[in-house]
Parts: sequence; structure tokens; C-alpha cells
Amino acid sequence: DSLDQAMAMMAPEERLELEREARVLQKNMKAWLMRRNYRAMRESVTKLQGLWREHRALLAGVSGPTGLLAGVLPLGPGGGGGGGAGAAAMLGVGGSPRTGPSQLGSIGED
Repeated sequence: DSLDQAMAMMAPEERLELEREARVLQKNMKAWLMRRNYRAMRESVTKLQGLWREHRALLAGVSGPTGLLAGVLPLGPGGGGGGGAGAAAMLGVGGSPRTGPSQLGSIGED
């Protein structure tokens, strides 16, 4: 109520300036959220790509079970591995397309 009363007492020029400043704040907040979500998505994609490449290398017999996949992803028929947690569960990623990047895990720095 008090905000409405204060705005009612403003001159038209003051109100226009206030609305312009509010739009600038909204635009900057939206841009920051988009950058944060994009960065989180890129980090998750990079982790998943690394896990997938290591898994393919293990299946091809290029190297032994080392790195992030050791004991997480099965090596195929009769292979070692175990755990069965899956890459997505291990990374703490998930969510559906509806939940968006904000559900991909903690951001940390922002």
C-alpha cells in the first residue's frame, strides 16, 4: 500500500524514470540467470562427454578402469565395474527438459 501511495504522488517523469530503471534491473537479472544456467549446462555436458569417452575406451580395451569411471559403469558382458550408479547419478545431474539447467547441480561460484 505504501509503495502504491508513493508512486501515486510521483510526477509522470519520475514514474517513467523509475519504470525505465526497473526494466534495466530486470534485463540485467535475466542476463545473469541465462549466463549462470548456460555455464552450469556446459560444465555438465563436459563431464558427461568425458565419462562417455572413458567408457567407450574401456569397452574397446584401450585402458584399464581408471579415472572417474572406475567401478561406476559396467564394462559390458562379463566385465568388471559394478556399482551401477550411472554417470548421471554420480554427477548429481538429472531433471527433465521441463526443469531446466537449474536442476543440474550446484553452481558454486555465483
